[in-house]
Parts: sequence; C-alpha cells; structure tokens
Amino acid sequence: MSRLRTMDMVNMGLRLAVLQGTYCEGAMQSTGFAYALSAGIDRILDDEDARREALRGFSEPFNTHPFLAGVLAGACLKLLEQGCSRAEIGSFLRTAMGAVAAVGDPFFLSALPAAMSAVAVAVALWAGPVPALLVLILGFNFIHMVIRVRALSMGYRHGLEALPRLMRWLSPARSRGLTIVAAVALGLVPAGAMIRFSTTFLHFDWTAVLVVAVALVLSAAFSKARHFYLHISTALLAVVYFAEVLP
Repeated sequence: MSRLRTMDMVNMGLRLAVLQGTYCEGAMQSTGFAYALSAGIDRILDDEDARREALRGFSEPFNTHPFLAGVLAGACLKLLEQGCSRAEIGSFLRTAMGAVAAVGDPFFLSALPAAMSAVAVAVALWAGPVPALLVLILGFNFIHMVIRVRALSMGYRHGLEALPRLMRWLSPARSRGLTIVAAVALGLVPAGAMIRFSTTFLHFDWTAVLVVAVALVLSAAFSKARHFYLHISTALLAVVYFAEVLP
C-alpha cells in the first residue's frame, strides 16, 4: 500500500473536473466518481483484485455538488488507506454527499455568481462590456477552481474531519451574507448608471432616487430566490442605460 503522490492528486482533480460527463438517471455521478477515484486506488492498492473490490463499492448511486466532490473523493481514499471496509466507506458517502450538496448549492449557485455579477456590472459601467465579461468569466472560474483543488486536498489530508472543516469554510451564513451584499450592490447599479451616463449632473432629479429605491427593494426581495434578483437588477440597469443614452 502506497500513499498518493502529487501527480495522483492532479490526475484525480482532472477526472473530477468532468464528473458530470457520465451523469445518468439512477447511477447519477457514481460512474464518474469511481473513474476519478481509480487514479488513487491504483496507487494505494497493489493487488488487482483488491482494486476491483474497492471500485465496486462506488457503484451505488452518488450525487453531490460537482465542485465539492473532491472533498469526498479525498476522504474516501484516506479511509481506504486506513483499512476501512467497503461498507464503512459507503455509509460515509451516503451520509456526507447530501451535506456537501447543501453547502455547495447556496455558495456556487447563489452567492458566488451574485458577487461576481455585482463586480462585473460595476466594471461594465466604467470600463465597458468586454472587461466586464472577462472579470465575470475569469473571476468565477478562478475562485471555483481554487476551491476544487483545496477541497480535494482537504479531504485526503483530514479524512472524516474534512467534512466539518468544509462546513465551517463554506458555511451557509457566509453564503447568505455574500448573497445579501451582492444583492444590495446590484440594487445600487441603476444609480451608478444614471450618474455615469448623465450628460450633466444638473439633470439629476428624483427619478434616480426612485429607481434606486425600487432596485433595492427588488434586490432584497428576490435575494431569497437565488438567481432571479440578478435578472431584475440587470433589467433595471439596461432600462436606465437606454433611458440615459438614447435621445
């Protein structure tokens, strides 16, 4: 039995990056998850029969947030190194995959897109649409890739202790706070657009105040509904922009 090397972790990370490629009804992510784990199992277990037996343990339906699947993959390999049985590892996965999804979904489906959208809209107001798109695409992907790598390393280093560490790292309170901040920031976008695209500050009137008030109310209301308030704020930005720019 051997410990994983850095290249084994890199191989697993690359395989986990395409985890959803084998998604199907029934098995869900289990095929892709087993494929990713096989890179580590080949290193840990020397006997071919033992490798096949270990992989059979991951044939049960498996589904979690794909960006955080690495923490479970790393933890499974640590348990395998420690001599845990297939039943023990399977029990851990059935318990942990729902908890990981409950942490990952609010952060990656609401909080992080909201924050990056707020930053991108601010960049668009002052630097144009192309820099804004680059900020949005590169920023989101850089952050989520760092978290992917960190989650895989955390799972392998800490085993069963990785799950509570992940819960503290991406806590629901932190995701919620980031979402609210982004909602308020996007609510202020119409005011920024009106000031930015006004020909003169002398034409600034109570319309801007009204637009900002409506945007803030809508942002706060729709921040509970994940993506919807992003569309509301973006629509308000477009309305103010065209109202100011077009004659």
